[in-house]
Amino acid sequence: MELRHLTYFLAVAEELNFARAAENLRIAPSPLSRAIRELEKELRAPLFDRGTRHVALTTAGVALVPKAQEILSQVAALRQVTSHSARTRAELTMGVRAVPDTLRRTLIDDVFHAVDAEATVEIVARRTEDQYRALLRGEFDFGVTVGLPDDPRIDYLEMMTETYGIAVPDIEPYRSMEIVRPEDISALTMIRHDQEHVLDGFEPYYRSAAQSTSVTNDIVGEMHALVAAGRHCCFAVLNPDAPWTRLVSGDGVVIRKLTAQPYVTTCLTWLARRSGEDDLGAYIARATERFAEPLRL
Repeated sequence: MELRHLTYFLAVAEELNFARAAENLRIAPSPLSRAIRELEKELRAPLFDRGTRHVALTTAGVALVPKAQEILSQVAALRQVTSHSARTRAELTMGVRAVPDTLRRTLIDDVFHAVDAEATVEIVARRTEDQYRALLRGEFDFGVTVGLPDDPRIDYLEMMTETYGIAVPDIEPYRSMEIVRPEDISALTMIRHDQEHVLDGFEPYYRSAAQSTSVTNDIVGEMHALVAAGRHCCFAVLNPDAPWTRLVSGDGVVIRKLTAQPYVTTCLTWLARRSGEDDLGAYIARATERFAEPLRL
């Protein structure tokens, strides 16, 4: 049995779908299925019921989940401990969502390098839910995620809050407005991104818009053109340096405040059991000091 067998097993256990698990792992479905069969053969027990329409954990599979998580977590912690003990350069892996460059630089310069000037930090772009899975599998040391995790195995530190506004065409009456009300967009189509964070203040605008249309990662670059053309709008962070806002901003588009002040929180996340001084404790302590007050953008 290799560690990859447990990593692959947890990926399938979390998704209960081989295709989605393979996509999360960035591998093809066939080697994933082969690895699961190898693990089942070694353990002499089926781990999944593979129906034509669904995949479910067997009794043996359910029992293996916490054991596999514990093993991978201990391996990750052991790697970090031996790295420090050997006085070698620390190697950290951190998942990130789209965040302003300011936050990313602050984390690396004022947190990780403040603790260990020689530390290397590999940054991997992942969605929040994918980062949680990677933390639990021991693939990431830290994550930079949206919202507060509700899994007790994952600890967090609030680092930044970003207030949302709305991107509208740079035409009247929007050009003269400071605040756009829900009824003001009744003639516009609301663009909804497939990874959009739905906040409490959004719902009145969804209801008031003439209609909604969805976009995916493949065409987010077209959002500026859609809004600038005069018939669309979308939510955007008020901070002009936010990556999402930069995709929408430009000639023909203005970003205005909403009647409410909905905001999203970005957190530094890590596996709670790795908070000890002999593991990630020094980095966590420094981050807690640096972000005693979350950045408000």
